[in-house]
Amino acid sequence: MYEDLKFLEANKYLIKYYYIYKYKSLYKASENFYEPTSDRNMKNAIKLLEEFYNVQLVNVKGNRVEFTEFGEILGKQAEQIFNINLNIKSLINNINLKEINFATSPDYYKYYIKKVFDSFITENPDIKVNILKTNQMDSTERLLKREIDFIVGAVPLIQNPDLIYQEIAESKVFLAYLKKNSKKFKKIDSLYDIKEIKGAMCDHTHVFYQNVREIEKEKNIKLNIVQNISDFESLIDAVKSGNVDYSIVGNYDLTDQDLIFLDITGFFKVYKICFIYRRNEVLTRTIEKLIKISEQLQIKPN
Repeated sequence: MYEDLKFLEANKYLIKYYYIYKYKSLYKASENFYEPTSDRNMKNAIKLLEEFYNVQLVNVKGNRVEFTEFGEILGKQAEQIFNINLNIKSLINNINLKEINFATSPDYYKYYIKKVFDSFITENPDIKVNILKTNQMDSTERLLKREIDFIVGAVPLIQNPDLIYQEIAESKVFLAYLKKNSKKFKKIDSLYDIKEIKGAMCDHTHVFYQNVREIEKEKNIKLNIVQNISDFESLIDAVKSGNVDYSIVGNYDLTDQDLIFLDITGFFKVYKICFIYRRNEVLTRTIEKLIKISEQLQIKPN
């Protein structure tokens, strides 16, 4: 049917075109491309595609790009080609699973999912599991750059449209304070009752940080948070050392005999633990197995 099939060479440039179409900028497209490239290479991809299809696709003005009617059509088709390639790779990984790379926070690993992965490794001794313990802000960037396969984290208030958040458990939130200071916390019915009391909570790299800030804005209240700390144990130490009167913590280890853990989950928006993976990819056997194990072990303490 086609005498000249040279246009099939366009396929290797369509992925670059997809990035240009997605980011509407040569600079942003090259910056977010999966391997190091330049604005010039992105611009060259447009030129070659226009030659292959013999039609104008884009008007380039400096670093800005304006798409013609044909350019818009090709952009949508290029996105499908991009997704097909992701799906092919995901299918291959699903069939030939040898190694997985995932990220989670030190707290989530220690208190939530260590036993899940211990069980998984026992059942699948031939699979190499690489675990990166870091905050969710960092792990999300790594996931989008394809440096890791998935994350065990929390569902953020604003979800990234390029990711899937597979919920596996609902977390609780507690106010941790010393038993000897119980009178100060005699009646806590809302955040207004602690707004003057000196406290600590997680830092900005945690999903729950934004949850707190959102509630403060909604309730027109400002908590007296004097320390933002990245891990559970340090939040507890801040209370026990007297640096703060309370810490807002997750339902991790609530067995400390010197402390009272008051359930204040209802003061905030629902906080859920989840597996996070890239959209438009087949759910790998690894994640399917981990979700199944998580359900069986009911991965939430207390």
